[in-house]
Order: sequence, then C-alpha cells, then structure tokens
Amino acid sequence: MHRLVHNRGLVVTRLRDRKNWLLIKRNDENASTELDIVEQRPESVKRAPKKSRRAAKAKLPAFVTPQLATLVTAPPKSGNWVYEVKHDGYRMLARISPGVRLFTRSGNDWTAKLPHLAKAIEKLGLKDTWLDGEIVVPGADGRASFQALQNAFDAGSDAKIVYYVFDAPFLDGTREPLLPSGRRGQLMAALGRVVDLCPPVYRLEPLPLDAPIAGLRVLPTPGHTPGHVCFWHDEDRALLSGDALVVESGEPALPASSLSHDPVAARASLAALRALPIRHLLPGHGAPILDDAAARIAALLDRAGV
Repeated sequence: MHRLVHNRGLVVTRLRDRKNWLLIKRNDENASTELDIVEQRPESVKRAPKKSRRAAKAKLPAFVTPQLATLVTAPPKSGNWVYEVKHDGYRMLARISPGVRLFTRSGNDWTAKLPHLAKAIEKLGLKDTWLDGEIVVPGADGRASFQALQNAFDAGSDAKIVYYVFDAPFLDGTREPLLPSGRRGQLMAALGRVVDLCPPVYRLEPLPLDAPIAGLRVLPTPGHTPGHVCFWHDEDRALLSGDALVVESGEPALPASSLSHDPVAARASLAALRALPIRHLLPGHGAPILDDAAARIAALLDRAGV
C-alpha cells in the first residue's frame, strides 16, 4: 500500500447485482504514461503477461513521417549511440504496396521524377514495406554532390541517382519500430543482403559512435551547425573540414558569419586544429590544399584571433 500515493478515488459500481470497488489513480504530478509498471514493479501483479516474440502485423499507412535529426551542441560522450554517414542529398521514403511510390520527407510524391529508382526498388521483391533513406549522386571519388543531384533532376537524368537505405519503418507488413533494436538490426541486415545486390539501391549500416571510418578520427567542431564535425586522417595528415573551413582563391577561410549557427563557437572550436600537423586540407567548399596546410590554417586563425 506504500505505493498508493497522492490523489486516488474509490468508486463503487454494480455489476450483475454485485458491488464492485474501483480504485482510480487521478491525473496528478505522480501520474505517468511512460512508466511500464509491470516491467518496473513485477510484484505489483499476480502474473505478468507473456511478451510476444513476434512484431505486430499492421496495416501499411499511407505515409510515414521520418525521424529527423535533433540539433545538439556536441556529440554524446557515453551511451549506446550510433552514427550514420551524412550524405549530401534528399531524404526519400519508398512505399511498396504492391507498386512503388517515392515520397519526400514532407510527403510530396516524387515517383514520376525517379522512374529508374522506382523500377529498381520493385525488383527487391518486398511487399507492404516502407523504406527510409537518402538519394544522392556520387562523384568519381564516391562523395555525394548536391549540385550534381540537382543537375540530374534538371536534365532528367535520374539514372545517375542512387538510393542509400538506412531504415525500414515497415518491412513485409511488420511494423519494425515495435521490435527490439537487436532484432530490427537482424532484419535490416537481411534486407541488406537483398538491397546491396540491386543497384542503385544500397543499405547503410549504422556504426558505434567511436568506430573509425577508414582510419578517420572525429573532431567535434560545433558552431557552423550545432553538431558539426571534422575528420582527421593521421597517417596521411589530411583534414576533411566539412563546412568548418572553406578555401577561397587558394587560401583557407572561415565561412561567412551569416551562414553559421554560432560564429563565436565556430571560431573557438577551430583552436583544436592548431595541434594537428595538417598537410592536406580537404574542404567542403573550394579546391583542396595539398601541401603545407598547417601553416596557412595557423595564419588564418591568427588573423581571426582564435
């Protein structure tokens, strides 16, 4: 009885000429819709219900609102977080039931703009499925180019566009968000064995937060955007600066203050670059600097007072 705290009501009802008493918890500061009382306090019930090992079958919705990124000031330092490579493209969802329709994250139907992609997804042989991913146009070096993606649409060359799938909110009629992450990962792995064999559709694998990417080390540089990072390759002494640094007229430069979320934080976060023996600077915008980049970056930071 020590758990029966604060506002409760005792109500008498009649059912089949018998008195029945209902103890009702009122909606006060102790009420919660998040707590699973059977899981948290199993002694509260005589017999806990059996948990289903199968995900629930559900009617395929007309649209699924995709999960979007939440702006933060820095990457998390603990917990079972994963990260996914950010591609410079358009978020795209595919509905398969039984034909294929492609939607932007706001719900606009782009199937007519992407006929080659729709046909490729149809070859996967899936049914009652929603896929979530990003469409991009990769360059010769494998990096996505947003300008190339726009040009592909303008020229009607959608055959150049590839689709990276990183989630399946529904898979063969199963609502995947109801599954434990391990089981959902197994299904996505199974999907990957199918998807990776059907270009231009590919599956993206989430990675642990501290996992290296081809020898690259993550350097948090918030400011331009709250969660912005640079990548450092120690062996090649190469810095992939993203939008933290740009190159203008052959020299490193700071992005315009009007384009940064927090220009002061952006400049302060770049102070960590002084300790790196940077030889190659590979910016998100502008031509790369392929030799003696450290001295030129240091001169830039001196002028900026960093």
